[in-house]
Amino acid sequence: MDINMSNNKVINVANPIEAHDAATKSYTDLQIQNLHNLTPITDEVEYTRYINLRNITLHSLAGVVNITTDLTFVSKHPEITGIPHTWIESSTCTMSSMLAANKDLTGKNITIGFKYPVNVEEWSFCMIINPYEEWEIAYKWEVSQDGIHWAEWTRIKPIKTGKYDWNGNNAKLAFQNNNYGRSKFWRVLIGVGKTEKVPIYINYLKIKVT
Repeated sequence: MDINMSNNKVINVANPIEAHDAATKSYTDLQIQNLHNLTPITDEVEYTRYINLRNITLHSLAGVVNITTDLTFVSKHPEITGIPHTWIESSTCTMSSMLAANKDLTGKNITIGFKYPVNVEEWSFCMIINPYEEWEIAYKWEVSQDGIHWAEWTRIKPIKTGKYDWNGNNAKLAFQNNNYGRSKFWRVLIGVGKTEKVPIYINYLKIKVT
């Protein structure tokens, strides 16, 4: 039956637990506040959602993931060195990350550190490669929970661009992961490879995680 409170307050009510419990004002206010305070790193669900949406919305991943590499870069701008964080800022960067020509890449790595353990399904580097330039490297995936101790995730496998392909501004070096596992650190370790007669620009990075 209905209860008429005659404009009196119900006080000293506990916070709700079950689905049909009454909600206090403080509990409701907190839920609204949390709703508006979601950030890309609020929790694992929001974190992975944000990273995957970035591929569509082009939001920056700076502060969301950490990218490091021991590759050596040069730049077409004398005052700028190739800085990996430009890969995660925008897909419209100014090509400041440029691998020099005729450099041995064997043993070099590109590493991404995540806030939470994730499964990386795919990441691809969008690159500028000279039209009809043939480029080939071999690589493997490695994973780590602390960024220090690494475990092999795949065996070495080759990938290349064809010398009869028009690469131009649309080249992508894609790394596919056919296994499943969640780790905080993922890296591609180059087994064999070198840059060719022309420099190669790395424009930006796309990641898909679960």
